[in-house]
Amino acid sequence: MNEDKSWKIKITRISSIILTVIYIFGILIPNYYISTAELPEKKDLNVSKGTIVLKRSFNQVHSIGIKEYDSDKKKFFSCTRAYSGRRIICAKNFATSKEVEKFAGKQAEIYWYEQKIFSSLFIRRRMVIINIEGNEMLSYEKVRDDIASSAFWAPFYAGILLLVFSMTILISEALVRNINNKK
Repeated sequence: MNEDKSWKIKITRISSIILTVIYIFGILIPNYYISTAELPEKKDLNVSKGTIVLKRSFNQVHSIGIKEYDSDKKKFFSCTRAYSGRRIICAKNFATSKEVEKFAGKQAEIYWYEQKIFSSLFIRRRMVIINIEGNEMLSYEKVRDDIASSAFWAPFYAGILLLVFSMTILISEALVRNINNKK
């Protein structure tokens, strides 16, 4: 086998290993946590009261927070379904990154819980209820329904992506065999 073939085979095999690791840590494990997520009862939620603050990057809002009345401490919250990504969209259209700008500086009350990610490797504050100036903008029921919907669809998405990743790996292995068989 010449050096050019050997190099192509190594790159293809390394790519297959990398794709497998990406699937396990980027899709399979997060989807497991999504499908097993449990929302605490309303009475067990933490409450933070204060003024809405926003966290931005690249001129786009990616987190909603609250500057508490009794301290200068700021707490930021998440409401994404998955365990990756930074989206403001909570429970099917609470607000997009652009729409959330109108909430900055307003008085709010946020009910939240600590959501464990990757078996407590990371913990983030998951926003469940948000009342802004007395108006409920995000309800417990909407979040509960969103979590249930995500849990229902997570295995389906993981399965579809498993097929895509498997096909990619099988095609790359076929390419390796083709390279080996060429004289």
